[in-house]
Amino acid sequence: MIGMNTTLFADILEIYAGLFDKLVVDLTLFFSWFPYWAPVLLGYLFWHQWMHYVQARYMSNIKWVMLEIKLPKETNKSPLAMEVALNALYQTSAGTWYDKIWKGKVKDWFSLEMVSIEGQIKFFIRTSWIYKNVIEAQLYAQYPDIEIYEVPDYARYVDYRGKYGERTQKRNSRLTHLPLS
Repeated sequence: MIGMNTTLFADILEIYAGLFDKLVVDLTLFFSWFPYWAPVLLGYLFWHQWMHYVQARYMSNIKWVMLEIKLPKETNKSPLAMEVALNALYQTSAGTWYDKIWKGKVKDWFSLEMVSIEGQIKFFIRTSWIYKNVIEAQLYAQYPDIEIYEVPDYARYVDYRGKYGERTQKRNSRLTHLPLS
C-alpha cells in the first residue's frame, strides 16, 4: 500500500514537472514578444481612456433646457405632422473627426417625456440649449396653436422618501412573507 502511494505521488510530481516546464516555455515566449505586442495593447488602452475622458468632459459641459409643450384642446393633424417634427431631432450629427477625437463630441440626444403632475398630463422635451430654437421652430411649423415654455426640471421637486419619509423602508423590511388571504 505504501509503494502504491509513492508511485502515485511520483506520477503526480512528473505531471506537474511537465506542466511547470511548459509554463516556463510559455512565459519565456510571452515576454520575448513583449516589445511587439505591448505598444499595441498600451495604445489601445490609451485610446480607450482618452475617448472616455474627452466624451465625459463634453457631456458634463452640455447645458440642458426643459421645454414644456402645452397642446390645444383639439388638433386636426395627422400623425405625419409629428413624424416630421420628430424627424428634425434625428438630423443631428456627431461632427467631424476633430470634434469627435479632440473635443469628445457625441451624437446629441433628446428626452421626450409625458408626466402626470397633480393629475394633469404634461409633455416635456429635455434638450441641449443649442437645439432649443430648432425644436421650437419644428413644432410651431407643424402645430401653430401649441405653446412652448422653458421651465425648470420637474424632477427636482419629487420627494423620493415616500409617504412617511425614511421610516417607510425600515417598516417594510420587517415583512418576511405575505399572507395568503
